[in-house]
Amino acid sequence: MTGNILRQCIRIARSKDLPSHPSWKGKSIHYTFVVQNNKILEIGVNRPASPPRQYGYPSYAGIHSEIDAWKKARGLLIDNKSWEIVNIRLLRIGKRLADAAPCNHCYEFLIARGCKNFYFSTSSGKIAKIVTK
Repeated sequence: MTGNILRQCIRIARSKDLPSHPSWKGKSIHYTFVVQNNKILEIGVNRPASPPRQYGYPSYAGIHSEIDAWKKARGLLIDNKSWEIVNIRLLRIGKRLADAAPCNHCYEFLIARGCKNFYFSTSSGKIAKIVTK
């Protein structure tokens, strides 16, 4: 994946309006980008689920951005071509980058569906990479 795509993902995430609904109080926003052939195919966003569903983190019952992005992109992915995930987490104040490593549930879910690499923002403002096995 090129640095241009990573910078584009950060730029897109920062350009979005942060949710103001009371259910978002104190929550960070996560954006997940599905990338194939150095093109962003889809963007997913974490959000509360109704009725509440629990996946991953116990303190957040809802739809994780990784699952949301994959559901939107699955019909767009080219079979037998590798694809990647970019996770961006923004703090509510200043839209600074924060840690967006995938939870175990999302990681295993996406590996089983062919994801080759995970890129994610860190609290130090960098992008880290997990190469799948």
